[in-house]
Amino acid sequence: MDAPLFRPQVLEAKAETGLGTIALGQPLSRWLLAAFALLATAAVVVFLATADYSRRTRVAGQLVPRDGLASAVSPVAGTVLSLRVREGDAVRAGDVLAIVATSRVTRRDGDTARVAETALAERRSALVAGYAAQRAQLEAQRDGVTAQLQALALELVQVDAERLTRARQQELAEAALDRYRELHARRFVTALELQQREAAALEQRALAQAAARQHAALRRQQSQLTQARDEMPARLAALDAAQQRELAALAQEAADTAARAEAVIVAAADGSIATRLVEPGQAVLAGQPLLALLPADATLEAHLAVPSRAVGFVAPGDRVLLRYDAFPYQKFGQHPGTVLRVSRSASVGEGGDGEPLYRVVVAPARAEVVAFGRGEPLRPGMRLEADLLGERRRLWEWLLEPLQALDGAVREHGRG
Repeated sequence: MDAPLFRPQVLEAKAETGLGTIALGQPLSRWLLAAFALLATAAVVVFLATADYSRRTRVAGQLVPRDGLASAVSPVAGTVLSLRVREGDAVRAGDVLAIVATSRVTRRDGDTARVAETALAERRSALVAGYAAQRAQLEAQRDGVTAQLQALALELVQVDAERLTRARQQELAEAALDRYRELHARRFVTALELQQREAAALEQRALAQAAARQHAALRRQQSQLTQARDEMPARLAALDAAQQRELAALAQEAADTAARAEAVIVAAADGSIATRLVEPGQAVLAGQPLLALLPADATLEAHLAVPSRAVGFVAPGDRVLLRYDAFPYQKFGQHPGTVLRVSRSASVGEGGDGEPLYRVVVAPARAEVVAFGRGEPLRPGMRLEADLLGERRRLWEWLLEPLQALDGAVREHGRG
C-alpha cells in the first residue's frame, strides 16, 4: 500500500519542459552605466579638443612645364615626308626631327625637284671633267718645261765651253796681230800679211761675240723656263681654287634647290619629344607646329583652375594634395605639392557655369610617381585633381564657427 501511484520515470518526464530552465536577468548597476557614459563623453571632448581639420577645396588642373614647351614648326607649306622621332624620345640639339616635302610635279617635266637635281649633277660632272682636263694640260706643260730646262742645262755647258774657246782664240789672234804690227813697223812683213792678220783677228772677235750672244740667249731662255716652272704650282693652285669656288657655288645651288624641295626640321635644344602633332603624309602650312619639345631638365608645375569662391584664402606656401588621372589615387595614392603663386586676375567665363577662375601654380614634391616598384616620370599635359588644404583648426573651432559668426553679426548690428 506504500507504493507510489506513478512510476518515477513518469514524474521525471513531467519535470522536463521544451523551454529549458528559467533564468532571471540581473540589470547593470547604475554606477557602471554612469562610468561608461562619462568615459564616452570624455573621449568625445578629448577628440574635439585635440583633433584638427583642414578646409579642403577640390579643383582640376594639368601639368605644364615651367618654361613652356618648345615647338618645332614647319618653315614651309608642304607634306610631312617623315617623322624621325616618337613621343618620349630624347633628342639633342641639331638632331633631325622631321622632313617636309615641298616639291612640285608638272605635266611636262614631272617632279621639278628631281629634274633640278639631275641638271645640277650633270653640271657638276661637266665642271669636274673640264677642270681635270685643264689640270692635265698644265701638268703636261710643267713636265715639258722641266724637260726643256734639263736639255738647256746640257746645251749651256757646251755653249759655255765654246764661248771660252772663242774668247781664247780671240786673245791669240789679237796677240798675233800685235806682233805683226811690230814686224810691219820694222818692215819684216808686208802690208798684205798685216791685213790678213787683222782680218783673222776680226773674224775671231766676231766668233767670240757670237758665242757670247748665244750663251746670253740661252741664259735668258733658261730664266724664262725656270720662271714658268716656278709659276706652275701657283697656276695649279689657282685652277684648284677656281674649281672649288664653282663647286661650292653648285653645292649652294643644290642646297637651295633641296631646301625648296624639302625642309629639314631639327631640334633647337636638348630635350624630349612631348607630343607629335602631325603624322607622315599630312599636309601642313608654313609656321604650323609639328612637334612639341620638352626642354631637358624642365621643371613641371601643376596649373590649377580655382573658382573665385574658393580662392580667397589660398596663398603661396599652402599644402596641396594632387591626384593624377593617369595614376588612380585608389592604387597609387595622393601626392603632395606646395602653392607657388596665385594669379591676381581671373579668367572670366572659363568655368563651366561662367564663374571666373583663378590660376594657382603648384610645385609637385616629386617629378615622378612610384608605380609597381619603379618611378614613372610625370609628363606635360597630364590632367589631375587637387585638394587645396586651407587653414587648419581644431574641430571645436569649426563647430563653434557658426556661433562666432552669429555673435560677430549681432555685435556689428548693435554698433549700427
